[in-house]
Parts: sequence; C-alpha cells; structure tokens
Amino acid sequence: TVTAVPTTTTALTDGSGVFSMTLPVGSYDVTAEATGYLPLTIENVTILSGTVTTQNFSLLSLVVAHDFTCAFDLANWTLTNTGGSDGFYSTNPGPPIELFITGGDSGSNTSGDTDFWIEIPTDGVISFDWGYQSNDSDDWDAAYVVLNGVATFLADNASQVSYFTESYTLNVQAGDIFAFRVHSVDNMSDPGVLGVTNFAFGSDYMRWRGDEDSDWNNPANWQGAVVPTCGNSVILDPAYQSGAQAWPVLEVDPEVIDLIVEGGAALTIPDGRFLTVNGTLTNNGLLRHTINDVPASTTTHFLHVTGSGGDAYRGVEITPAAQMGPTTVEIRGNQECTTDNTSQPVQRCFDLAPTNEESATIRFYYLPAEANGNAENSVNAFHWDGSNWQPAGGTPSHSSGADPRWVEVPDVTNYSPFVLDNQVPTAVTLAAFSVRMGSSLLPILLLLLVAAGSGWVAWRRLA
Repeated sequence: TVTAVPTTTTALTDGSGVFSMTLPVGSYDVTAEATGYLPLTIENVTILSGTVTTQNFSLLSLVVAHDFTCAFDLANWTLTNTGGSDGFYSTNPGPPIELFITGGDSGSNTSGDTDFWIEIPTDGVISFDWGYQSNDSDDWDAAYVVLNGVATFLADNASQVSYFTESYTLNVQAGDIFAFRVHSVDNMSDPGVLGVTNFAFGSDYMRWRGDEDSDWNNPANWQGAVVPTCGNSVILDPAYQSGAQAWPVLEVDPEVIDLIVEGGAALTIPDGRFLTVNGTLTNNGLLRHTINDVPASTTTHFLHVTGSGGDAYRGVEITPAAQMGPTTVEIRGNQECTTDNTSQPVQRCFDLAPTNEESATIRFYYLPAEANGNAENSVNAFHWDGSNWQPAGGTPSHSSGADPRWVEVPDVTNYSPFVLDNQVPTAVTLAAFSVRMGSSLLPILLLLLVAAGSGWVAWRRLA
C-alpha cells in the first residue's frame, strides 16, 4: 500500500507490484507499506507540473523476537501500582508464555491502575494475542495498552473477551514507554485480568558501520550506537560501512536472530569465541574461523554455527591423523571460485590453513542453493597447487538428500584454496573471489512520479 499525505489517497499494488495514483502538484510525504516489512516514509516528495520525479523505497523485512525473550524478557519489565491498586502479574510458562496482569482488589474503594511496562529498545512493531475477564459489574474495570502515557481501550467488564481470541499490533520507537494496564474504579468486587500471549517484537536489521574498530561490542561501530542482543538481527554490508572501514572480530560471544554477511563483508571468529544464530545465517561474503587446538584422530568443527533453531550454518570438519596446531578456515559464500568457464563449481569457496599440514579427512558443507547445478553425488574437492587444480585426496563420499549437502574427502595432505566441482577445473588462475550478491532481503519500490498539468501519476514496480 502506498499513501500520500496530506491527502487520503492510497494505492494498492497489483499482482505484478504495479500501482498508479493521481494527485495535485505539490509536496507530499509518501509512505510504502507491506505485510512483513517495516513501513518507510519519504518526506517532502515534490511534484512539479510537466516534470518526472523518481523516488526509490527500500522496505526492510521485520525480524521477529518471540515470546518475551531477549530485550523483552519478563525480567526487564516493571510492575507499577498507582492509586489504591495492589495488582500483580503471573505467567504460564508455555511455550508460548501466557502473561496475566491482574488489577487491583485492595478494598480501598479508590481507583487505581496496575501497569506492566517496559522501555522499547529499538524501532519496531509489537504484536500479541489477548483476552480480558472480570467478575465486576458494568465498566468498573477495564484493560488498556499504554504508549507514552496515552491509553488505548481494549475491553471492560461489559465487553469481556475470551482469552487470546483478539490480536493487537502497534508501531513503536526506541525510548517509547509501552505498558499493559488494568484499571479499577474502586478496587473492590473482584479484579479484572488481562491475558497476553504470542507476544512478538518485529524490528529492522541492525547495521554494522565499523566507525572506530573491529570490536563487535563497541556501540560506536553500530548504526544507532546500540550493540545487538539476542532479540536483534544483524547485517554486515559495505553499503552501510563508514569510519575505520573495519569488519567485526568477535571479542564476545554474541547471540542474534538472523545474520546476513553480504558480498564484500567479513566476520572473524577467533579461537575460543562462539556465535549463536537462532534463525538463519546467510553468507554472501567471508566467514573466518581460527581454532588453536586441532588434535589428532578427533573431528574439529569449523564455522559450525548453531542456535535455538538447530544448525544455522555448517562449514568444514577436519579429522587429522596428527595434531595440526592452530588452523584457520575461510569460507566465501555464493561466489565464483575459479575463472574456468568450462565447468560450474559449487559457489562456496574454501581456504584451509593449518600450521602443520597433516593428512586428514575433510568434510566440506554447502547449501543446495550454492550447488550451481551440480548433482549431490557428483561433487569432488580440488585444491590449488599454485598453478593448477588437483584432486584434494582419495575417493569422496557424499550426502544424500541433505540440507546442507556435504562431500567428504580422505587422505588430504595439501592445504590451500579448495573448490567443489564435478570435474577438475582447468582455469590457470584462481578467481579473484568476485562477489555475487545474494538475493536481497530488501524489496525495492521504484516510484515514478509524473506531474502533468494539475496532477501526477505514479507507477511502481518491484525490482
């Protein structure tokens, strides 16, 4: 939906993402909205008679933290009673968590409020399911949501709602004070109870800027000067970088929802550090992982990132015959790995650098989307010897119907860049790891604003 203010004119896109609207010449605040995305408003879009104005919109996906977790953990909320109220809150553990705010019943015969409130950490959208029950009469008890002191009515005794049968959505900004409230007129004759479940907070991706250094935990390196928490998702993208032009090196063990590493960006995980991704990890750039102790006859996992959803990313597993010492693995995702035009290597590129180049069995993981047309059982690993590609080791084995897929190669003795292919690449040089941007999470809304006489027409398409 596209809206132009100060008019009330709106336009809906068709199945191809095309819309049109006609408005008088002038200046407008134009808002584009779509389900599952944060709305975006461009202010002061000026339409002149007989001219064409082009305005791009990029709508960002909502990243959702569910069920009173992370920044919205119940421990971060505050219960406040005012007037004569003595209300409280209770929960059923779920999942999903069921929260019940019980209003005052102190017998004071005075009015009061029971508020359960929190300060909003970042811009986003709150949503939840709710219901309200009370044994008091008429409208003496009532439930509200409150934003920055402004209360919005939900229900009262005369308009009770069965638990969790209604839904509510609210846009909020960082620093807002949001509350659930149960009001009692007299604090007598049984309290009202507001029930809330399926609580969720949708927010934009947090963007790395690298203004000062490579420290993930330095607020100055993040847009908005806020370090991500487990309730946030993160995007590393050169489009947002500034300042020191550094990419993050983990000095903490961060936990996020989703992580996107775009082409040209990099993330380094030093020895002893751990990354938790509870949603999806998308690597279109470079992931680097160092482990100082790679013991003999034991499988060591590199870039195996997990979270509450299970495996978010699998990289490489190395089982050496002898101790390898400190070892670094680099993986470039969704990229061309060679300059060979006669074959189609898997579009995940590997570089393994052990201190001691011992014989090992190595399992290389890749996504079906990175297979580049290669059948799962046809892929082998090849290493770069400085002038040519050579089979990496012995006879490979393969996954079957797996996601991610893998190819495992025994008796690997030479370490260098590796590619996965169904034949020996014939390129005489490595590719320069040219970046192929993955499918963007940002749908681009292109508005062509055409003024003609007293009005203009807008066309939109999805790029």
